[in-house]
Amino acid sequence: MKQRLLIIMLVIVWGSLTSYGQDITISGQLTDKTDGTPLIGANVLVKGTTVGAVTDTEGNYRLSVPDGATHLTISYIGYSSIEIEIGARSVINLALAQDLTRLDEIVVVGYGTVKKKDLTGAVVSLGEKDMTIGAATNSISSMIQGRAAGVEVSANDGLPGQSLNIVIRGNNTISNSNEPLYVIDGFPIAAGVSIAPED
Repeated sequence: MKQRLLIIMLVIVWGSLTSYGQDITISGQLTDKTDGTPLIGANVLVKGTTVGAVTDTEGNYRLSVPDGATHLTISYIGYSSIEIEIGARSVINLALAQDLTRLDEIVVVGYGTVKKKDLTGAVVSLGEKDMTIGAATNSISSMIQGRAAGVEVSANDGLPGQSLNIVIRGNNTISNSNEPLYVIDGFPIAAGVSIAPED
């Protein structure tokens, strides 16, 4: 009888020790409240900790929540941040509402990041739809000709297939070149870029 009681006590103590301090996994999807599109790169943070996750390309997240945590804080640029109670749920799907009053458009420039209203310079951005309008060309350089203010595109010589010279804001400079910085899919590319336009 004593052995049986001892075994029962050991099982109870072992069970409580293994369950104490275990993290739970919470997953879910974050979407836009108006059209249901997934929110890519939204932040999901366990309140009062540094434990968090970022949503993937489908708006999904998976997060290991420490024992004792009670709330999640969800935030995304241009949307209202929300705080939600975890409770006993393991799946938390949410739809965030846009909050355009909190959105201050920022611009990334060569020397840092500034709010658009504080920018003291010119920034031109050409997207895919800008490049597909007009006649077919054989280079990226000729595609931007006449589409970006302050950018001069000219041929070095008259031979077909030769590279084009691109100058920003005129030919005069004290010590540096006026060649642009090409950023393609987030990667800076050296001058004299030779990429097929269909890529």
